[in-house]
Order: sequence, then C-alpha cells, then structure tokens
Amino acid sequence: MNRTGSMRAIPSIGAGYAPAYQVSGDPYFKTLKVAASGNAPTKVTFPSVTKFVQVTNFTSGSNVYIGVTERGVTNGLDSQGSTGEFFPLSGANGVAGNGNMLPTTFGPIDIRTKILFFVSHDAVVPHINVFAGLTTIPHKNMIFHTGSDNWEGVG
Repeated sequence: MNRTGSMRAIPSIGAGYAPAYQVSGDPYFKTLKVAASGNAPTKVTFPSVTKFVQVTNFTSGSNVYIGVTERGVTNGLDSQGSTGEFFPLSGANGVAGNGNMLPTTFGPIDIRTKILFFVSHDAVVPHINVFAGLTTIPHKNMIFHTGSDNWEGVG
C-alpha cells in the first residue's frame, strides 16, 4: 500500500541530511593519550555523525597524525612522516605568561565523520583533547570513507 498525505514516508536521516548540519551540534569532549609510533592507532568513535571537530595537542615535542582511517595514519609513512593520508598536528610550543607551554590546535573544521584515528610520529605519548559538535544523524547511517572504495586522500 502506498502512503499519501500525512502518512507519506519520512526520508531517512543519513549523511546527506542537510538540516542536521544547520543547527548547533551537541557537545562531545574527550581527553586521551595517543598511541606512540609503532603501536596501533588510537581510535575515537563518535556516538553520532560530527558536524565539526577540533583537536588540541598539549604535549611538547610530539607530533600527532589525524586521519579518518587507520590505514591513512599508518601506511606509506616515510622516515620523516611526510607521506600518508593524515593531518599532522605539532606539539605544544611557545611559552605563555605563566611559563606553561601553549598547546597547538587543529580546527574547528567542518567535517562529517563517525571515526577519527590518531597516532604519534614519535616515541612520545601525547595527550590530546577532542572537541566535536555532533549531529542527530545516527552513527550507523554514516558512510565509511576508505581508499578501498575510491575515496582519495583518506587511506
């Protein structure tokens, strides 16, 4: 039986559901230690699809690679860590008036994802803070970006 009028089927809320990105995001905060170089990347799975993400690195002398796939932050790295599908975030630098190191921040950047991966390029174990705005789009309704499905630049 076809639905008509007020009984018409409501479209599913998926990654392309624009109204979910037009309102403020629900807050998500997480502070964590990132896996040191040579270890499996640290994975953050968001409870729903993100509207934006911001990452802050508080650890001096550390470089954190941020990506949307595990392969993106680990495969293809040369000895200087200059190749791969990731965004590099350097560690805290400079000194504030109180003598503390100033953290470095990536974002906020508008990005819709359900997972982020982090790995340190160094033996140092950095402490980072992840801040995201979450949409009402369920985690299960988001596509998974992967190089295997011809998404370039994600790994």
